[in-house]
Amino acid sequence: MLKKIREDNKIDVSPRKIGYGRIEDAKEKILTHLKAKGGSLPLNDDSSPEKIKKSITD
Repeated sequence: MLKKIREDNKIDVSPRKIGYGRIEDAKEKILTHLKAKGGSLPLNDDSSPEKIKKSITD
C-alpha cells in the first residue's frame, strides 16, 4: 500500500492496510478467534497488549 510520496520523489510503502482498512482486518481476526474459542477469550481491561496479541495469534 502506498503511504506517501516524499519531496525527493521517493515513495514510502507499507505491507499493511492503512487506517480503517487495518481496523476491519483486526476486527475479522478477533471475531474469528472468538468463534473458534466458543465466544470467550481469557482477557479483560487490564490485559497487556502482549497478552492480547499472543491470545489472538495462538
